Amino acid sequence: MSSASDWTLYARNSSLERVAEIDDYARCSLVPRFNATGAWQLEIRADSSAADHLVFGAGIEAIHVGGHRAISGPVIGLERRWSVSEDRIVVDGATDEIWLSARVAYPEAPALTTATSAYDVRTGVASTVMRAYVENNAGPSADSARRVTGLTVDPDPNFGSSVTGRGRFQPLSDILVELAIAGGDLGFRVAQSGEALLFQVYSPQDMTDTAIFSEDIGNLSAFIYSAKAPTTNFVVVGGGGEGTARTFVSGGDSASITKYGRFESFDDRRDTTDPTELGQERDKDLLEGA
Repeated sequence: MSSASDWTLYARNSSLERVAEIDDYARCSLVPRFNATGAWQLEIRADSSAADHLVFGAGIEAIHVGGHRAISGPVIGLERRWSVSEDRIVVDGATDEIWLSARVAYPEAPALTTATSAYDVRTGVASTVMRAYVENNAGPSADSARRVTGLTVDPDPNFGSSVTGRGRFQPLSDILVELAIAGGDLGFRVAQSGEALLFQVYSPQDMTDTAIFSEDIGNLSAFIYSAKAPTTNFVVVGGGGEGTARTFVSGGDSASITKYGRFESFDDRRDTTDPTELGQERDKDLLEGA
């Protein structure tokens, strides 16, 4: 079971530099999430030297023994808790994947004022396409006002099948999730490396045979398990066109339908008539609705 001694926490400034070790917190929660923005929270005495560094624009790095960086990200909330018996600060944070949801995909990145295209359409190997959207909307090739401080894009691993992306003002994280699913269930993350942030696409490893958590072997102290019926398990995606000329792609999860019953939904995607793109949207909706 992991303990506090297995971790080292650092406060970082707006330039991503470590400015203090945080070793006197009362409580710490670190929650990474796959292909999504994770969360962290610290509770610390108001008179702690590290508390002065935990301000908006700053953030933390959490380093596990052996140098593995588990979480890094900015401060997004501060709460002061004072009484006659205590004076504490609760710091809420997000992982650095938040910068992918803090940018939208411009229809003609990196510029917008002189855009001549309705959509930023990119087709190719999934990792290549994903990297291009990040590079041009948040990375070094983005308009200077849109660049995320310190963000660069890792070399292309050439992972995944061929996909098509269609950017038009949706959150960058949304288009990345769609492409990651369509490309073969890829993973993506933003990892801090020194004083830089790296956008990375990777192929997840199946660790179910070795990553085991159990009360019997002593590495699990508590758990809560809950199950809910899906919000959708059969999706109809409507593409471009009018009336009987409109393009539709549909499909469902047969195992889910057998277990829970059929829950239908409709997704309006008039921006394309490409069956491959409409199928990508259907698959994304099925995964999110599961």
